[in-house]
Amino acid sequence: IALVALLLAPAAQAEATPRPQLSLLPAWSHAVPGGELEVGLHFDLPAGWHIYWTNPGDSGLATEASFSGPPGATFSPVGYPAPERIESAGGIVNYAYADTTALFTTVSVPADLSGPLTLNAEASWLLCREICVHQTGDATATIPQPSRRSRLQPTHADRLTEPRSRLPQPLTDAVAERRWRRACGWSTEVAVDGKLPAEVLPDVDVESVWTGHSLRWEDGAVVLRMDGQFTTAGPPVASVVLALKRRGGTRWYRVDVPLREAAWEDAPDGNPAPIPEPPDAAASPIDPGATP
Repeated sequence: IALVALLLAPAAQAEATPRPQLSLLPAWSHAVPGGELEVGLHFDLPAGWHIYWTNPGDSGLATEASFSGPPGATFSPVGYPAPERIESAGGIVNYAYADTTALFTTVSVPADLSGPLTLNAEASWLLCREICVHQTGDATATIPQPSRRSRLQPTHADRLTEPRSRLPQPLTDAVAERRWRRACGWSTEVAVDGKLPAEVLPDVDVESVWTGHSLRWEDGAVVLRMDGQFTTAGPPVASVVLALKRRGGTRWYRVDVPLREAAWEDAPDGNPAPIPEPPDAAASPIDPGATP
């Protein structure tokens, strides 16, 4: 009897655990044949519980999602908003979502679509508080085509705007950037207008090969330095998310790092010259703030 009770305990625990409410939300009111449509798989999480980013950190399990639709529909890679950094007792660090979030994709609507567009999403996640429970779920959305009397209008802004704002964007306005080879690997530095404190969120492919990183204030800019090792396994390029305070609030940027040694053939060996001072830093429209 004791053995049966032990085997049934995990199932009973899972049944008692609350579940996120999943909704597949289109960002626009209609699906235009031959056009594109952004959709978000929205998670409304139980109070006090969280799920994990693509890199869960020191523990946890990545949240995964996939999207499907009618024949001819194609989907962009899933976009994950920047997570919150959660530090627990013992120095355990996790990257997670609490309260609400959404995972995004853009669907290319088939040009020969007849009738409404029906989309499906499936997801798996680890829901945690004091305990953790692995769960799966799905959601469906049906989006009509526009008619002569209908107008294309944005929808679900109340639930999609905030997580969309946390989607990391390519870093296109770095003040300076440099990289160099070392005897045991690579180093790279990126200088960006902004304020400290800043935060670095590594994806799993960078975290597995980097040997350290730092943030400092130098010549009116935030400088991110990363050191790591070359690898022949996994993707050729990995990324970190840089959370930076800029005018209007925190912004999240994607900084790509090539992991193959061949990509660094044009990079100098040894220690490079210091990053130069940003041009006309005093006239920058972004207030760099005080030193940390």
